[in-house]
Amino acid sequence: MIRITRLLLLVSILQPLLAAEPYPLHVYGTMGGLEKKPKKSVQLLARHGYAGVVTDEKYFPQYKRAGLPNQDLNIAAHYMRYDFAKEDSDARIRNNIDLLAGTDIDLWIIFKISDGVRIPKQEFIAFLQNVLPYAREKNVRIAIYPHINMPNLFERAEQVIPIVNAINDPHLGLCLHLYHERDGADQWQRLFQQAGDKVFAVTVTDWARDAKTAEMEYAPLLDDGEDLLKSYMKAIVASGYDGNIAWLNWKVDKLSEQSPVDYLSPSMAAWQSLCEELDLKK
Repeated sequence: MIRITRLLLLVSILQPLLAAEPYPLHVYGTMGGLEKKPKKSVQLLARHGYAGVVTDEKYFPQYKRAGLPNQDLNIAAHYMRYDFAKEDSDARIRNNIDLLAGTDIDLWIIFKISDGVRIPKQEFIAFLQNVLPYAREKNVRIAIYPHINMPNLFERAEQVIPIVNAINDPHLGLCLHLYHERDGADQWQRLFQQAGDKVFAVTVTDWARDAKTAEMEYAPLLDDGEDLLKSYMKAIVASGYDGNIAWLNWKVDKLSEQSPVDYLSPSMAAWQSLCEELDLKK
C-alpha cells in the first residue's frame, strides 16, 4: 500500500512536467528580415522559443553553417519554385532532394508556368511520377505548395488535393496555406478532411490594416481576440492536424516597421496565449 501511495505521489508530481506544451511554431527563415543574418536569427529564434525555420536553395547552406538543426531548432522544410516555362528537366528538383537526403526535411515546391500556358493535368502527374521514385530513394517528402497569384500553376488547395490523392504516394502531399484559402474560410475543415494525411504542413499568418492605405498587410502575431490567426488556429484544432506549423512572416519587418528583435518575442507570447486558449498543444 505504501508503494502504491508513493507511486501515485510521484505521478502527481511528474504530471505537470509531462503536460503538453503550446504547439511548436516555425518561421520562414528566408522572410521577414530573418534571412539577412542566419547566425543571429538562429540565436533569436532559440531565445524566444521558436521550433525552427523553413529554408530555401539560397539560404539552406547558410543555416546549416549556422548550426541547424540542433537540440533547440530544426529545419522543418525547404522550399523552391519550379517554372515549367523556363526549365526543361527535373534536375533542379533532384538537386534539392539531394540536399535534404537523410535529414527528415520536407521539400515544398511552388510550381509555375510563366508563359501563361496551362500544363495539362495528366502531363503534370506524369512529371511528378517521374520524380517521386527518386524522392522515395532519398526518403524525402515532396509537398506541393499552392500559392495565389498567376503565374503559379496551383493557387488553391482544392486544385492540388485530387492530384495527391490520385497519385497516393506517401512521399507526396501538400502545404495548406490557410491565408490563400481566405475567401473560403468556411471550407477549411473540408480541405483538411479531403486531404487527410496528405497535409504535410500548415502555414498561418496575421494581418493588420494599414492606417494610411486601409489595405491589409502582414503583421507580427497578435492575440487581439478577433483576427485571422485565431481563426486559423481554431481550424487546425478542429481538424486534429499534428504536423509542422509555420508562420508566414513575409516582409513583416518592413510592413510593421519592426525588426525581428522587436517582433519575435511578443509574437511568440501571442501564439502561446492562443495555444492555451484554444488547446492547440503537442
